[in-house]
Amino acid sequence: MAQAKDAAVKPDDQVPAEEQEHIWVRAITGLDARGPGQNETLLFEKDPAHPNGEAFIAGPLPVEVGKTTAVVALLHDKKIEEVPTAGVKEYQAKRAQAFDPLSAQQDLARRAADLDAREAALAQREADAAKDTGKTS
Repeated sequence: MAQAKDAAVKPDDQVPAEEQEHIWVRAITGLDARGPGQNETLLFEKDPAHPNGEAFIAGPLPVEVGKTTAVVALLHDKKIEEVPTAGVKEYQAKRAQAFDPLSAQQDLARRAADLDAREAALAQREADAAKDTGKTS
């Protein structure tokens, strides 16, 4: 019976990607290593074990990866940490809620109107300054 069970177990390279175990991880070292928003790339790996065949780990945002040797080594070295799936779903919901294309468009329109108003005020000040220098001459 044990032999039949062992015979059914396939090596990782023979298991289809959709059947392999995926986990969510995020970097805990190398954050802003080169300045604000410039995180160190901890892993870029092409492997069928990863979703879409590749993994890129850099920064605090959670990413889904396959449990490859490189990922396990980074976990062991405490350079990345596993993120619970519940935490990822909560993060994704907040991010989806935070980005609303209509509000983004309204924000851009407000900023453009503010810029136009500033340019008009600057032009008026320059005109007033030119009048004042014309009067004193």
